[in-house]
Amino acid sequence: MVNDSKEDLLFFARVCEKARRYDDMTEAMQKMIQADANLNSEERELLVAAYRGAISARRASWRSLCYAEQRVALDLTDQQIQVAEEYRTKMESELLSICHDILGAINEMLLPKASDAEAKAFYLKMKGDYYRYMIEVAPGEERPAVMDLSKHSYQDGLEIATKEMKASNPTRLGLAHNFAVFHFEVLKLPAEARQIAQKALDEAMAEIGANEVAGETDTVLHVIREALNAWKPKDFAADA
Repeated sequence: MVNDSKEDLLFFARVCEKARRYDDMTEAMQKMIQADANLNSEERELLVAAYRGAISARRASWRSLCYAEQRVALDLTDQQIQVAEEYRTKMESELLSICHDILGAINEMLLPKASDAEAKAFYLKMKGDYYRYMIEVAPGEERPAVMDLSKHSYQDGLEIATKEMKASNPTRLGLAHNFAVFHFEVLKLPAEARQIAQKALDEAMAEIGANEVAGETDTVLHVIREALNAWKPKDFAADA
């Protein structure tokens, strides 16, 4: 790229997204943040898409490798086990690097520049998410501290969203959903996860009433309903 103007970086990020070159996309977004950390809603969505694309495939690959290691561990030689462990460690380093990259940008540049509730809640949700991803691969002794960082990020975001945003706002709904996921997957507290998700759903539907729901709000409400259905107690789900 010739001059790295904001317009050029945005265009390049969109090209990278179309080509599914997410590492290049994150690099473009980081350059844009360094030039101007006051992102509008479209730019924030591009930021999410870049890092989601960069980390999602790696998380899936890491999980697949861990599963494969467990399945065949007894049939492997010591040397094969070492090779698998070294490769898994390499993947974990990549995951942690991506998380540190975006969390550094949020903490040092994006949150300090956020001037409205929407932007603040948006970035706090991202903080909660990427600390949550770190928990998966963090060494055992580091996990409690990272869990606290994730939890407090979600809590701070929800506090802002609850005070200053409508119950049907998709950012507020997304925060509640991901905080519920944190309770279900990380804390292993399914009842609390269901409670958080159900409260968000009930409050949004009470606000919406008989009005038609469309766009991002409808999408997040659908995700919350799917989560609630998946998180039903087994005996209740069997009777349903």
